[in-house]
Amino acid sequence: MATDPQSLANIYQDMEEVAKVFGRIVYNTICHTNFKPDEFDQHSLFLCEAYCLLWQDAGTGQVDGRKVGIPLKVGVFAALFIDLAAASKIEVFKNNHDDEPMFRVIDQNATESFLDVAIFDSLRSADLHGRLREAKLWKWLIRAEDAECVENTFDSLVIKGILKEKPSGLFGIFKRFPTRNPIPEKKLEEKIKNIAFNKESPDSYMLSLLILSRESDQIFLCSDPILKKHFTSLEYKEAKKTLDQILMKHLKI
Repeated sequence: MATDPQSLANIYQDMEEVAKVFGRIVYNTICHTNFKPDEFDQHSLFLCEAYCLLWQDAGTGQVDGRKVGIPLKVGVFAALFIDLAAASKIEVFKNNHDDEPMFRVIDQNATESFLDVAIFDSLRSADLHGRLREAKLWKWLIRAEDAECVENTFDSLVIKGILKEKPSGLFGIFKRFPTRNPIPEKKLEEKIKNIAFNKESPDSYMLSLLILSRESDQIFLCSDPILKKHFTSLEYKEAKKTLDQILMKHLKI
């Protein structure tokens, strides 16, 4: 992770570079020989929903950096693309002599799920009108701010009854998302701790979630806004080291 020269830990908030790194993470995750899309069906949350659920603070409902932490929004967008790939809606690949991953829509049918609202409608429309066909992944990921992928994902978690929306600030123009149903987050925490402390083998879904979460935390070296809050201080020091050892094996094909 941080020892990888391509890690986000070595990038100083250059949004184009952040988007490119996330694009490569998506490519390496999806194209890894151990990636199994059917394992995503065994989880009740989309990957992007799980990422956002780990991101928010269960008690206060705060989502640190949601307004200004654009790199973390790129992380949500990256999770969305992995969700779409697992659902066989898009294909991610590399052309000859091009280091940056490309993607294309391979199934025009609606997903009948939150993914339609989140991004797939836009991808399908662009493809139908000949404006997509093949596109560089990072050039879409950098549009995370305009795509409202974070807002749509939190809205989905509210609709599912996992979070509740709480207006805050002057005239209630800001939103917090305290937890209504703690069980889904507790299950995620339990799975992560079993992987970190009990040597439980992660499936493709949990690997994808942990890779995105750890690389996102690399952006903010002093705070680790995704995973740190789910451990005690002593636990996290050990967990981070163990998780990095596990995940480094899966960052390269």
